[in-house]
Amino acid sequence: PNPVGLSLARIVRVNAAAGEVVLAGLDVVDGTPCLDLKPYLPTFEAIPSAVVPAWVQASYEEPLMTVAWSTEASAQLAMLLKGPAADDCDAGDSSYGSGGGEAVE
Repeated sequence: PNPVGLSLARIVRVNAAAGEVVLAGLDVVDGTPCLDLKPYLPTFEAIPSAVVPAWVQASYEEPLMTVAWSTEASAQLAMLLKGPAADDCDAGDSSYGSGGGEAVE
């Protein structure tokens, strides 16, 4: 697999002094390095005659699926988003993040 991707993005701001360009609309994980920037060229990037296979078009026409989280999963997510409190996390405590002290293999 090729580890380098190509994505269309919007430039949010440029800080020349810091050497920083902030992008939005990318389909990448936050913090992924950007190796190169190219201008958007509508005459080359937009292909008005482009078509997608019928199965792809059909997927856009299907109703969206509902995702329901269990109470336990919602509680676990809330705990992960909260993060460890300084007094709850002992540097020598290996049970943090293992589901309340059970052994994790």
